[in-house]
Amino acid sequence: MSGTGSPGPGNMAIVTAAIRQARLPALVLAAGVIGRSLLVASAGQSCCK
Repeated sequence: MSGTGSPGPGNMAIVTAAIRQARLPALVLAAGVIGRSLLVASAGQSCCK
């Protein structure tokens, strides 16, 4: 249960990009992480029907 509240590798990569580079690379990375999450979720939903 406590593991669900901790940030995953995607969140850590976004924070690292924001600190080391700038806001734009972090936003691009965040869009990729969100897009992949949506893709995986939709694949999971389509296989269960």
